[in-house]
Amino acid sequence: MADQRRRIDVEPPPLVGVVGLGLIGGSLAKALLAGGRPVVGCTRTPATLAAAAAEGVEPASSVAEVVARADIVVLAPPLAALPPTLDEVGRALAGRTDPPTVTDVGSVKAPVVAHAAQALPDPSVFVAGHPLAGTERTGWAHADPSLFAGTNWALVADPPSDPARCDAVAALVGFLGATPVIVGAERHDAIVALTSHLPHVLAAALSVAVGATDDPALTRRLSGGSLAGSTRVARTGSSLGPDMVWANRDAVSDRIEDLIGRLHELRSALDGGQRATLDELFAMAAAVWADDPTFGPTGEAS
Repeated sequence: MADQRRRIDVEPPPLVGVVGLGLIGGSLAKALLAGGRPVVGCTRTPATLAAAAAEGVEPASSVAEVVARADIVVLAPPLAALPPTLDEVGRALAGRTDPPTVTDVGSVKAPVVAHAAQALPDPSVFVAGHPLAGTERTGWAHADPSLFAGTNWALVADPPSDPARCDAVAALVGFLGATPVIVGAERHDAIVALTSHLPHVLAAALSVAVGATDDPALTRRLSGGSLAGSTRVARTGSSLGPDMVWANRDAVSDRIEDLIGRLHELRSALDGGQRATLDELFAMAAAVWADDPTFGPTGEAS
């Protein structure tokens, strides 16, 4: 008997479109290309688009073209440019009966979700996202296909987002090597005010303090890993820090107030010769990270 094989039709993976090819959008595009997935992209800088095309990105001339071609559209412009970009997407979706899924990579979620609800004809196509990844560098030249591997990626699955579209974005996140973390928009912003935005403020303030010494050059020479790690995100010189802190300013203000209170307590203890308070602070700090799998039992990064 002749060998009879059943033909299995495998649905092709969704075509991903990326609007904005900087560090995050570029890293996403490069990761997809490295995994054998096609990518269509656009950016406002012709030189960047040419560089991306040379590495395999299918160039698009506009946001509208990306929306027309892609199954999933990832919006990765600077945070301040997200509202007008969503407006462009909304105009491109007008009258569409088969709209693509739209997501973003902005570091603040509640204002973006609110704007999407107004800008998009059908807000259910939008799934807000935030990759917890990045470096102090910017631009396509520094994009890294492994940037998201082993990281977490916040996804807002609140209504009116379509659950099936949330699943599609979560599958994309998994393909990139990240773990989706489902969280509400307001809850996300309250937490990242502490975990992301406040550290940017502290890095900037500490950097300014170094520059305000009587000998900044000597101060930098007498610094080690603690200062380098604490000020890393302040070294980019981009608008990322101010943009996201301003967009989440109420929550960041609350976190600053809380930290000021803790610092005042510590200063009072130091002025009063209360060493036990200092020991307690460092012990409590270490306990927070005791079960973090990225650190070994000795406290050194594993």
